[in-house]
Amino acid sequence: MAVKIGGGENHRIGLFDMIMIKDNHIDFSESIEEAISKVEDYLQKKSLDLKIVIEARTIEDVKKMCKSEG
Repeated sequence: MAVKIGGGENHRIGLFDMIMIKDNHIDFSESIEEAISKVEDYLQKKSLDLKIVIEARTIEDVKKMCKSEG
């Protein structure tokens, strides 16, 4: 409610409405590309259409994310 009062919007309501790939997920997967691939495989297997948000540490991370977008 504080976000709304302040003029902002929540980007998600709960863990069910989007997938967020955080830095520790990227570390576990060994690369951003691998983390994205695993999420895309999961979404396809479960027939889900969810937005994916990825946490970036550097501009190089952002470049890798943009190349993986498809």
